[in-house]
Amino acid sequence: MINIIIHRRKEIDIHIVFEALSEQLTIPYKYNRRTHTIEIREKVSHPIMIRGMYGSLRQTQGLYPDFYNCSSQEAETYLSERSTAVDGVGLKHVTDVVKIIDILKIVESNDDESDTAVDVNLGGYCE
Repeated sequence: MINIIIHRRKEIDIHIVFEALSEQLTIPYKYNRRTHTIEIREKVSHPIMIRGMYGSLRQTQGLYPDFYNCSSQEAETYLSERSTAVDGVGLKHVTDVVKIIDILKIVESNDDESDTAVDVNLGGYCE
């Protein structure tokens, strides 16, 4: 599972960020407003868990984010240290979370077998 942590100083800021994220998602997801999590398991190559955290950084103990976005230097330093265990990456903008999800989307093809090009080896040679 890919873990993404978004940290803000206040809970209301997490609500604002998650509302904006949920408006931009075009694939099925579960949004738990109480725990501040968005879980995406369908139509992506790897399951994704986005966790919204605010206030004290103690609540992130045991979590190693693959990606993180935060609004304070203290949180940036802390999450940077936590993410090094999994080669995690800091995101400058929260909109980068949507870009990561787009990269992990499974593209469904609508091609028929009749549209598929077939490579046929006829043998011999051409001059």
